[in-house]
Parts: sequence; structure tokens; C-alpha cells
Amino acid sequence: MTPVLALAGLTLPALLAGCQQRQPGTGPAAGADPLGGGGLHTTLYIAVGLEKALDRQTDLVSQKRLREQFDQLQQAFQDVRPGVQLQVLVFDNEQVIQEVQRRTHSGLGPDLVLVDGLTAERLHAEQLLAPIDLPNPASGLLRPELIPYVQATPNQWFAMPVGLEPQLACFDRRRLKAAPTTLAELLEASSRGQRIGLGLDLGSLGWTMGSLGALESVAALSRGGGATPERQRSIRSWLDWLRNAGLQLRIRFLPTHAQLVQGLRTGQFDWISCRSQDGALLRDALGPHLGLAPLPAGPGGAPSPLSTVRVWGFGRNSSSRQRAAAQELTRFTLNPPVQRGFTIQTEGLLPVIRSASLPVASSANLAALLAAQQQAEAAQPQTEPLIALRGRKQGLNRILTLFMYGELDSAAATQALIRALEQGAPAAGGGFDG
Repeated sequence: MTPVLALAGLTLPALLAGCQQRQPGTGPAAGADPLGGGGLHTTLYIAVGLEKALDRQTDLVSQKRLREQFDQLQQAFQDVRPGVQLQVLVFDNEQVIQEVQRRTHSGLGPDLVLVDGLTAERLHAEQLLAPIDLPNPASGLLRPELIPYVQATPNQWFAMPVGLEPQLACFDRRRLKAAPTTLAELLEASSRGQRIGLGLDLGSLGWTMGSLGALESVAALSRGGGATPERQRSIRSWLDWLRNAGLQLRIRFLPTHAQLVQGLRTGQFDWISCRSQDGALLRDALGPHLGLAPLPAGPGGAPSPLSTVRVWGFGRNSSSRQRAAAQELTRFTLNPPVQRGFTIQTEGLLPVIRSASLPVASSANLAALLAAQQQAEAAQPQTEPLIALRGRKQGLNRILTLFMYGELDSAAATQALIRALEQGAPAAGGGFDG
């Protein structure tokens, strides 16, 4: 996304008004219920981080869609809390941390941020988010497997989950009647003329570790287990498959996720590994020809996708009135009808609460999202250690890139990855992609 693109309406007077709202004494007394069950006239400033697109037109389309979604959220929230206005700033994920930091230090930080879990943890590390104490109203609502993604200490979270974005496959139904269910079928489709796109980074390729039998070895090494001959063989076998796939005429590995999405949109690819949040943009280009499916299994077992968790984080400059309104808004977005509405509206964001029911029988794409999330949950005991690798993602991706471009052979790349995995994992939370 182009740097620091604010949504319409957030002008200098609005920023000055935000500064006035944050002056001491403007909120209710400590311990009081500022919302009181009735109307509350205040404005919440929300910073949103989005994936960077390849062109400005795509950015504008994404921003327009985001405006519409926040307009609908505001209208629904005002039915229960009249008078609360939402002002939204949109940044690409590369800029959001610097912008929140700059605004917070000037006293004009956002009341809420809506970002992926990895970005939220980085904001937390910079002390730009207010902690969320436990227990809280969401403690019993959330699916328990999501807690490690946002837990700062046993008694605090640094963010609040609001939606799940599974990793899956996107394909063009005009070129593929059905998505390959195994890696062998994927290679066969390529040999028949279908064009396949894969990401050249561990966040995108982590699912293949399960399909190719390397996941348990990588997880064991990241936990501090030894590099046994069997573990070395499984990692080398995984790398060899990637190398062989890259030698196929119609399989391409690309360095950025945005390039994969653009390739499917423009007809350069017929099948790509993707994320559920790509669906809306791809649907604009492919319409009913867009297909979604779980990622393929392989000789090593089921795939091991890593879901992205979208979260709310609380800023540090809010008045007590704004903090209370922000807390009410986040609670509102965890209500079962709202969670269900997010999924139906976006067709890409799955609920994070236990009690939201979804109309899977009426939507093949929604059924595919749930199947993809079930894959991620089944693999979680082994993928959880991979969460800790996020701090070394750049170094691991560098090894993978050198290998795929022939600068390292499979033996050297295997040893390099093992050394990187054995260095010890930092504290958990977030995952490769948040």
C-alpha cells in the first residue's frame, strides 16, 4: 500500500480534535461506567495495517472495501452505543509500526490498531500497546488455541483476537475443474499445462513441511532436539522436493505474496498458495471462476498451514472515555452474530469465538475456508514451535532463497537450516505470518 494513505475525513481539524479529547480530565471519573448503557459522543481513531499491493489501483480498491466494512461496523455498533464515530487510518504493514510510534510519541496515537498478530507483537515490544489484563470479558469466549498468539505474560495479553485468516489454495476454475488434493496431483497438473505459483519464503511454504514429512523434524530442532540422521534426511528430502518442483517448466516460486495474487488475477497462474484475505481481491478479477480449496497433502502426510490471526490492540494515548468505548467496540466484534457477519461479508475472516455457527452448506468457498482451518488446527501441535521462528524469519528465508537459486546445494542448505534452528527459539507468539 502506498505510504501513509489516510481514509477520507481524517483532516488536520480532526487530528486537533483528537488531541483535545486526550486532555486530562475530559473523561469520566475512574471506576465509573462512561458508557452507562446509553449514548456516548466520542471518536475512536483506528490504525489498520494491510498487505502492500503491487499497484496503486489495487490499493484504492482495498481501501474502498475497507471503508465500506468500517461504515457497516459503525452503523451496527451505533445501534447499541449511539454517538461513537470511527476514524480510520490505513497503512501498509511496513509502515504501521513507525506511524503508530510517531503518533504515540506526539500524544496523538490511535485508540485501536487492527493488525496481524506478528505486527501487534512488534508494537507491544516497542511499548506502543496497552496491556490487556486477565481475566477479561473475552477470556471465556475465545478458542483456547489462539491464546498463545496474544499472550504477553500469564496474566496479560498484548492484543485481542478478532478474526482468523487460513492459508489455503486459490485457483481459476476455467483452467482447473478441481484443485489438486495431493502434491502428486499438483505436479501432474503442471505437466498438463497448468501454471502453479508458490511463495519463496517459509511463511508461504511452511504447509509443505507437513505434506513432505519434514514438520516433525523442524519442530523437534526448534525445541532443542538433536539433529539425528533421520531428521537431517527428512529436511533434505523436503528441500530436494522444492528444488525439483522449481525445475518444472510451469511451477514458479516468487519472493512476495503480492506477486502470487497478482499472477492469479492477471492469468499468469492457474493455481497458487494463498491466504483467505486474498479472496475479495481475487473475486473482483475472477468472479465466479475463483475457486478455494485446502492445500494438498503429500507422501509425508497432511499439509501444515499457518493461519494468520487478526487482532485488536489498544493504544496508549486514549482518554478514559475513549478507552471505555474502544473496549466496548472490541467486545461487540466478538458477539456471535457479529463474528458470523464478518465471515459472510468478507468470505475470508473466520470467527475466533467458540460459539459462532456458519452456513457452510450454502457456500463451497466457506466450506473450503473451514477445511483449511481444520488443517491448521490438526497441525498445531507441531507448528506451534514454528511460531517462535518469526524472529529469525529473514535469516531462514535467506538460506531458502540461496538454495532455490543454486547458491547452496541440498546438503549445505540442510546444515545451514539445522544450525539456524538449533540456535534456540525466542518467546512464542505470532507465527511466520502473525
